[in-house]
Amino acid sequence: MSTAPAKTITLKSSDEQIFVIEEATALQSKTLEHMITDHNEAQNNVIEYLNKHAEVETSGEDKKIWDAQFVNFDNTNPNTLPPILFDMIQAAKILEINGLSDLTAQKVADWIQGKTPDEISGIFPVKNQLTSDEEEWIRRENQWAFQD
Repeated sequence: MSTAPAKTITLKSSDEQIFVIEEATALQSKTLEHMITDHNEAQNNVIEYLNKHAEVETSGEDKKIWDAQFVNFDNTNPNTLPPILFDMIQAAKILEINGLSDLTAQKVADWIQGKTPDEISGIFPVKNQLTSDEEEWIRRENQWAFQD
């Protein structure tokens, strides 16, 4: 009985060295696992972003227009951010793509602009870790932030 060849992953280091490793080996790294598994749409978007920004014939102004359209995600619920945006933020951070980090961070900032703290906490999957006493102290010490 023959066995199927192991799936391989090709990695390229910052000094241009190429490493071909088995997928099972790569999956031992949480960072690589995240990049390999179930985030194909985000990966494709990151590659699309990099390709567009590598085009020397495209002007900076045209890239800005393209960027605005690139992060204009269809979102059926305006009270939540699309999951693809979170995946792209994480990929940009891990891969240190500053332009994409700035672009996605600005998209999040635009999305939460004008929203109340309660609305913002509903958008992000963050649980309140403060006790009611701690929250009351914060509100009292920072009244300016809670004024309408």
